[in-house]
Amino acid sequence: MNKAVSTYLDLIRLLAAAAVFIVHAHYILPHGFPILWRFAGLGGDAVTTFFVLSGFVIAYVSQVRDLTLTSYLTSRAARLYSVVVPALLLTAVLDVSGAMINPAPYEGLLNDPVWRIAANLLFVNELWFGTTRPLSNIPFWSLGYEAWYYVIFAAAYYPRSAVVKYVGVTIACLISGPKVLLLLPVWLLGVGAYFMTRDRKPTAFIGWTLVIVSTVAYVGLQYVDAHSRLFDWSLAIFGKDLELLGTSKRFLYCYIVGILMTLHLVGFISIAPRFTWLAQKFGAAVQKGAAYTFAIYLLHYPLLQFATVVTDGHLNVNAQALVVVGSSALAIWGLGNVTEMRKGHLKQVFSEWCDAIVRKVRANPAP
Repeated sequence: MNKAVSTYLDLIRLLAAAAVFIVHAHYILPHGFPILWRFAGLGGDAVTTFFVLSGFVIAYVSQVRDLTLTSYLTSRAARLYSVVVPALLLTAVLDVSGAMINPAPYEGLLNDPVWRIAANLLFVNELWFGTTRPLSNIPFWSLGYEAWYYVIFAAAYYPRSAVVKYVGVTIACLISGPKVLLLLPVWLLGVGAYFMTRDRKPTAFIGWTLVIVSTVAYVGLQYVDAHSRLFDWSLAIFGKDLELLGTSKRFLYCYIVGILMTLHLVGFISIAPRFTWLAQKFGAAVQKGAAYTFAIYLLHYPLLQFATVVTDGHLNVNAQALVVVGSSALAIWGLGNVTEMRKGHLKQVFSEWCDAIVRKVRANPAP
């Protein structure tokens, strides 16, 4: 992948993770997050951006690095569980501790803790019309979508037999349910962006046009409050049944943001060589920061919640915001270092398990 493109993807991921962090800090702090409150509406757009980027990266690694199903599955499992397991453990410890100090913010969240943790550990937390939050950790909902997108992609891409592909995709879709599938097109936009630009890229003129138009259009969406308008329109059509879709209920707006992000990405890829010098200068720093994006996304909420509970009533508004945000960011940095180091080890473990299963199947073929 072009150095400038790789750096730009890392930068977008980092900014999206920071946006989610800021949105939730503003939501959790009793008096909001000073100065940066204006970004409070960008959290959902950041997750939509993650979906598009995820589809793009998955399509890329399937072509370049994860050439076999075993490699693909072990890579995805290592990437997910390297952060998911510590995030769930941290959430449980912080939520129980925080509830001992002030139970109000955790009211109703600590019921059935074993099921809540297990459902998110197995990524069955968002199947069909159900939603199972892992205690206070709201951001986990998107993994209940993305993990199944990984499965659907694997079923469609890796088998050689067309029958196996159709059967595999059908089974994965039936398990996922309509809520997860409703946002699948957003993820597939990223897959399409990769294959669209893999062999032939738009001209520089078209590239600049796509980048500028998509950016201006996105700003326009915010100006006209398209988020609320489209939701109200959907509510008028579907009525109360729309609530059954949970986080997918704003799918129309997600589609538009996803399309704009895809156009922006395709446009930038065509003009990326012009920014190679910037990538060479700042790429290492951006890449280092982007390595923490998954940790930021999955660790920040329980940390922010716990820090707020501990400091509430002891500090003034501005001091509390600085302490809560600063301590949470510091904890993410420390824990992120650990999770990144464990990723390679986990991939090796999963690879050994897969190899052992394959050997056992080959040694004992079905009659």
